[in-house]
Amino acid sequence: MTQSMVSFKNKNSLKNQLLYCCQNQFTGRLEVAGTDRTWSFFFCLGRLIWATGGRHSNRRFYRLWHQFFPEVSLRRIELRQEDFVVCYNYQIMAILSIRKKLSPEKTAQIAMETLKEIIFDIFQAEEKETLVYTRDSSGAIDTSLTLMSASVRPQEILPQVELLWSDWKISGLAALSPNFVPVMKKLEELKKVTSPKVYQTLVKAIDGERTFRSLAILIKQDLRKLTLYLIPYLRKGIISLKVLPDRGKLKLAAEGTPTPISARSPKSIPRAKTVTSTFEPTIKATIVCVDDSPLICRQMQSILEKAGYKFIGIQDSIKALPALIETKPDLIFLDLVMPVANGYEICTQIRRVSGLKETPVIILTGKDGIVDRVRAKVVGSSGFMAKPVNTEKVLAAVKKYLEPSSPEPQKLTPRTLGVQIS
Repeated sequence: MTQSMVSFKNKNSLKNQLLYCCQNQFTGRLEVAGTDRTWSFFFCLGRLIWATGGRHSNRRFYRLWHQFFPEVSLRRIELRQEDFVVCYNYQIMAILSIRKKLSPEKTAQIAMETLKEIIFDIFQAEEKETLVYTRDSSGAIDTSLTLMSASVRPQEILPQVELLWSDWKISGLAALSPNFVPVMKKLEELKKVTSPKVYQTLVKAIDGERTFRSLAILIKQDLRKLTLYLIPYLRKGIISLKVLPDRGKLKLAAEGTPTPISARSPKSIPRAKTVTSTFEPTIKATIVCVDDSPLICRQMQSILEKAGYKFIGIQDSIKALPALIETKPDLIFLDLVMPVANGYEICTQIRRVSGLKETPVIILTGKDGIVDRVRAKVVGSSGFMAKPVNTEKVLAAVKKYLEPSSPEPQKLTPRTLGVQIS
């Protein structure tokens, strides 16, 4: 190891390493190594300018390129052997930016999204293993290619990714990589649990070649919500997961062939094949049931998950409020009679929390008297549902309190299925 390289072995230290590089105005490369993957961050005077590596370095670049620069074809871009540098994909973007083929705004966007995805992936890797960090001051990108307009301070991006990762974990997705590829396995079973239109849309969107990230871009949907929507199908074995190998890099021009980097005219770009559908399946909401009865929680879970909702059951009334604040559900079913804290008390507390003031709360009770209904209204409940629970009553309540007023469920848009994702 040369004097310009310093290694560190410390779990969960990506954030500290990035901040250290910023504070010390580091210029060079920070390499992050796991058992089977490596990533590289490139700095210029303490600012992040680019990152690469991981399971799908080239797939990521192709995907984000098609997202932000669909009018510029990568198929016609080639570099001469003598032009090759340590960060091939960044050089393509830098040269086209210098030649005014790419807008500064979109260049900054693709750099930011690349950094966010890689930081997210490393946060996930840190949960499973100890990573090794190596700073190399001789590994900087050529200053003539450095796009400072697309650079970012770690302090500006870390809070965003920390929030994304926190929401991902809270949703029970910590073990599920966004780089996994969903694959349809049981088409006949899918037909039984969906309408014909939902079936056609899912089969056409999930082609066994798109990662969760690619699907989210394809249908213009939030990655976490899309993944949660597909979870019930994964649990039933209707969808399985696989890992794709990375794509190859763009080819180099033959030695001695002066092939310049070029941008194809938008007129010569072939149209992507369009998938048509008249149905828009929904990404449904998160629903919590607070009830000390395990039986009631199991019944509610069965009803709601079969309907495609994300369900969380809470049986300890003392833990209810902290859990609700953390999960921020779209709808709450709340048992009236529980030990220590009853439904009235918990509902009162819910309405004092700014983030839960507008969340619909439906009181569950075995008593359906007028006094209970009035008192439930006084403490801020949205509705009242008598036990025993059944599918018709539960789903009617969900429809009443979510669909008319809430922006959720969000929709997948099949008209966007003609977007070409690589």
